[in-house]
Amino acid sequence: MTNFFKKLNTLIQAQVNDVLRPLKSEEEQTGKTRKAALARRQIRQGLEGDTKALRERVNDAYAYQEGLQARIAKLYQEVERWDVFANQAVADGRDADARMALSRLQQLQRDIVQAEDALREHQQVTQELVSRVEMLEAIVAQSREEDAAASSAPIISDDPDAQAGVQLGERIARQLDQTRQKLSELVQSYRQEREDAPAAQDAAPPAAAQPEDAPPSTVKPNKTDDELAERLRRLSKPE
Repeated sequence: MTNFFKKLNTLIQAQVNDVLRPLKSEEEQTGKTRKAALARRQIRQGLEGDTKALRERVNDAYAYQEGLQARIAKLYQEVERWDVFANQAVADGRDADARMALSRLQQLQRDIVQAEDALREHQQVTQELVSRVEMLEAIVAQSREEDAAASSAPIISDDPDAQAGVQLGERIARQLDQTRQKLSELVQSYRQEREDAPAAQDAAPPAAAQPEDAPPSTVKPNKTDDELAERLRRLSKPE
């Protein structure tokens, strides 16, 4: 999912540039702001809808972030439960159960590292995404202010500034239409990915008589043996 928000951030950045670059260029070349104000008036309505939709995606990003945090918390709970199970198995002399539990612990520790890395990356992407959306919202707000300031001045259809402003607005609108099409395709793929994503499942420590319920070990035996020996040494020490 982080990959989706990366793509979304890139797309929003392009959309912001599609709005700012031609407006800024026009202002620098002519020294007049009326053309820019007229152009913004042409595109503001579309941008208002865009920012509303993008705010929903930001909310999705926050929700996904909360899901990652909940996932990490659950992994730590599983570590604690398997740790207790491993110690009990060692104390009872159930070496097979102890080895299985230690293998599971090592896998959980790797899962935690991966999940925390994903969370840090997603937090950074989300922060950048929020910044882009806020920039678009600022463009819309600026357009409203300029419209309010210019409302007392009638727009003359054959005014060269007015005609240039309309043309500029149409050009930007075409660029934004292309961006919106890409956004629609990206969001559709995101929704499909969420629907197809399997639910994460965590195995709880099994009962002593049912060690086969645990997932198969993917840890090298020597690492498990070393940890088993260390736990035996630690548990065999006098209180």
